[in-house]
Parts: sequence; structure tokens; C-alpha cells
Amino acid sequence: RYAVSTDSFDVTVGAFYFDQNISYTEVREIPVSTPLTFFGGGDQNQEVLGLFASGEFRVTDSLAVIAGLRWNQETKDARVTYVRPRTECSVVDGTCPPTGVNSLIPTENNGFEDRVRFTNLSPKLGLQYELPRGQVYTHWTRGFRSGGYNFRITNANAFEAIVGTDFAFGDEQVDNFEIGGKFQTDDGVFTLNLATYVTKIQDMQREVNQSDPVSGVAQSIFNTADATIFGVEAETRIRVTDNLIVTGNIGVIDAEYDEILFDISGDGVINDADLNLRIPRVPEMTYGVGFVHELLVGNNEFITRLNYQYRDDFAFTDDNRGFIQSFNNLEGNITWVTPWDGISLSVYGRN
Repeated sequence: RYAVSTDSFDVTVGAFYFDQNISYTEVREIPVSTPLTFFGGGDQNQEVLGLFASGEFRVTDSLAVIAGLRWNQETKDARVTYVRPRTECSVVDGTCPPTGVNSLIPTENNGFEDRVRFTNLSPKLGLQYELPRGQVYTHWTRGFRSGGYNFRITNANAFEAIVGTDFAFGDEQVDNFEIGGKFQTDDGVFTLNLATYVTKIQDMQREVNQSDPVSGVAQSIFNTADATIFGVEAETRIRVTDNLIVTGNIGVIDAEYDEILFDISGDGVINDADLNLRIPRVPEMTYGVGFVHELLVGNNEFITRLNYQYRDDFAFTDDNRGFIQSFNNLEGNITWVTPWDGISLSVYGRN
């Protein structure tokens, strides 16, 4: 990494190299479905090369252009053995076969050997304008979530029927557009941060979990959909008196699928039933309020904190059969800062 800083710009350039080997063995015993034991897993060598440059260019004392670019190449060599009933073996010990036919189930392959390479460019471009007591900004960034291999394939024939010979799932592309501002009054009594953003996701990677009468849970990783997430966030801090500070925050998210690439509902077809599902782990609303109060009594200080946060329910699984319930959290804390240096006593609780 090399950095240059002047009165008009700051620039950093560098290179990145990463290499690792991963070995994973899984053993499943499900006596209600079969007396046989499941063995399998995967072994992978991963190599990453990266070149990057980023900079801030000050057009005026108040206006700056922020830009960056990263080139990334990732190579993965994998040997996967399907997690199926088979003769006892261990991927970690090198005894699980990734090729050939399962000796206990001759209609299934043992697994596969494969190699994949992903090459991507990740740019960033933004503007930042400094105000006397704050700033406004906007930026666009693009990032990638690496593709790869699933080490926990439990239905060999169904997996091969879907992917053919393209054993790896593809990388996921995310473009984020954001505009926002941070503001504070001259006396520092009132602070407000605002942001709105649009996130475009292409070839979304999802781990699709489905119940299976034989293996218990069938865990698959596929590029399931393209989606758009729109959000608005705000947070504020108000010093009501010299002893009392009030805080608040709110976030609203609208997330929808744009195109479905895989049958995420599990009904055997790709249609509006998939398109109308909620995207997992995206609550539509969060908000909260809180306060901090300080009380001086002689040489003693009493600090009281109270905070309430709410989060909407959200889908936990892609097929929306599982949900995480809405969440109400109330936390309180009273701290007595004693006259003795370094000694304090706190009482706290939460619902």
C-alpha cells in the first residue's frame, strides 16, 4: 500500500493477495429415515488477487470528489463429496471420494471436482460538500459477493439435474446509491443525520433450506433472484437541558424482487408466487427513542439511561414459511459514580 497526501488530494494505491485451504467434513445420523450414516463435505483451495486505488480530490474548500476502483480475481479449486449415506469417510482426512459412483447408492455420483474463476471491477464515485455545521453527500458503489461451492449437498441427483455441469453458484453484484446529510446547530444542542438509499442486487445468493424426509434438511445455495431495496433512515440527538439528552432513530425499508431465477417458493414453478414473497431478513420498519440524564448531588453523580427499540417482523426463510417475530426492547441503566476514584455502581435491566 502506498499513500500520497497534498493540500488538494489524498490518494492510496495498493495490492492484495490471499490464499487459503478449507476442508469440511459432515456426518449426519437420522435413524428415523435410514439406519445408514451420512458422510460428505468439501475441500477447497482459494486464491485472491486484488489491485485497488482510492482518492479524495478537493475541488474547493467545501467540495470534494471521492473515487475508487478495485480489480479482483478469485480462483477456487474444489473437491466436493455429496452428504449422502455411504461408507464411512472423512474429507478432512482425504478418504471421501469426490468422483465415481456411491457404492451404497449406485444410481448416484459421489461428488465432483471443479475449478472456477471470478474477475470483477468494483468502482466508487461520490461527492461530499462541507457546511459550516455539517455536510451533505452522495455516492455510488458497486461490490461483489464471491461465488463458490456448496459443501452440504444432500440430494445428489436433484442438484445435478438443476446445475448440469456448472457446479459453482455465481457471484452476486450489489450497486448502492445513497444521498444524505449530517447537520448540527451552532450551539451543538441539536444533531440530525438523514440518509436515503437504493440498493440493486443482481444474482442474489441465497441458501435455500427445505425439509427433507431422508436427510432432514436439504441445504442448497443458488443465485435465486434480482432485487431492489429502497430505504430511508434518520437519527437525532437533542440536548434538552444541561443534564438531559434525548435521542431518536427511525428506518423504513421497501424491498421487492425484480426477477426470479429459482423456484424459491418450492411449489415446482417460477411464477408470481415467488415474486410476491418477502425478501428474508429485511424488516420494513425500525425505530427507537431514548434519553440520558445526569444528576449531581454533592460529590456524587447519578447517570440514568433509558432506551426503547422496535423492529418489525421479517421473513427468516426464502419460502416465507419461517418468520422472526417483531421485537420490542426496553433497556434501562442507573449508574452511581461515587466520590471514590474509579468506583461506580450500576443497576440495569431489560425486557
